[in-house]
Amino acid sequence: MKRQIPFILLVLLVLAGCGTGTGNMPRIILDTDMGNDIDDALALAAMNRYIDEGQARVLAIGMSKEGAAAADFTDIVQTWYGHGDIPIGRVSANTGPKTTDIHYTDRVCALKDEAGAPLFAQTFESKDGALRPTTDELYRRVLAKQKDHSVTFVTVGFSTNMASLLATPADDISPLTGAELVARKVKELVMMAGNMAEASGEFNVVQDIVAARKVFAEWPTPIVVSPFELGSRVKFPHTRVKDLAGGEQPNPVAEAYRFYLGPDYDACSWDPTALIYAVEGESMFTLSPAGKIEVDNKGITRFTPAPEGKHRYLIADIKQVMALTLHLVELTTTARE
Repeated sequence: MKRQIPFILLVLLVLAGCGTGTGNMPRIILDTDMGNDIDDALALAAMNRYIDEGQARVLAIGMSKEGAAAADFTDIVQTWYGHGDIPIGRVSANTGPKTTDIHYTDRVCALKDEAGAPLFAQTFESKDGALRPTTDELYRRVLAKQKDHSVTFVTVGFSTNMASLLATPADDISPLTGAELVARKVKELVMMAGNMAEASGEFNVVQDIVAARKVFAEWPTPIVVSPFELGSRVKFPHTRVKDLAGGEQPNPVAEAYRFYLGPDYDACSWDPTALIYAVEGESMFTLSPAGKIEVDNKGITRFTPAPEGKHRYLIADIKQVMALTLHLVELTTTARE
C-alpha cells in the first residue's frame, strides 16, 4: 500500500512538474553495507518514503560486503514498501568486507509465519546471491543510461564498490572506463565516512582502507561526507520503533531493530543523515569549506581546506541535530495508507 500524499503537497508537486518535469528530482544509487548497524535499515525506510512522496528516484541498490543475507533483507524491505522492482547488486570484489557478529539480516530473512512459510515476501525469489548482478555490472548499466551529471551516488557502507567501479575497463555496456563514466554521469558522491572531529579511524573507512584511499584520491566529482560525529548525535528514539511505517506490523525494519540491540536502544543515524542531504540538500546542515580529504594507512581521515578542493563535510549544531532527529522520525513513521 502507498501513503496518500496530502492535497497541498500533490498540488505543489504537479506545479513543479509543469516547469521542470522530473529533471530536478534526485536520481540516486544507494550503496550499503546492510546489516552492520541498524541505521542502514533506517536509511532504507527513509528512502522508500522519499520514493513514495516523489522526492527521489532510486536507480539501484548495491551491497558492499559479501554474503546473500544483506541483499535478501534489502529485497524484503523493498518488497514490503512496494518498491521491489529496484535492482539490487552484490559486491563486486572477490573478498569484500564481511558482516559483523550481529546478523539481523539473517534473522529477519529466517522469520516464518504460523504456517511455516517465510514471514516476508521477496521480489527476487532466488536465495542464490550469485545470481544477482555485481555492482560493477549494475552500476555501469545504470549509469550508461542516465543523462550527464545527473546521478547522486550515496554510499553508506564501505568504499569497496566505488573503488571497484572506478577501475572497470570499457566494455560492451559503455566505451567509457569506470572513472570516465563516473565523471560524465555522476553529479555528486555523498558518503557516510570518516571522523572530522578527531584523529580516529571510522568503521566504514577502516573496513576497506585501500578502497577509501582510492575513492578520496581519484573520484572525479565533488564529494560530500556525513562524518561519524554528526550521525552519532542524531539518534532515532527507541520509543518510536513500534511506529515504523505507521505501526503496521510485522514490519521488517522494526523486526530488524529489535534483533539488533533490543527494543531499548536509541540508534545513531549515521546513514540516514547522508541520505537526507543527498535528497534534500544542505537546508538542514552546515557545509564545511571546500577542501581535500585524505585517508592515511590506518584509516584516519584528515581534511585540509583548499578553495579549489572538491570535498566537503556536513556539520550540525544542536538545533540542526534536533531538527534532523524529528525529521528522521517523520520520514520513517508516517502512516502508510
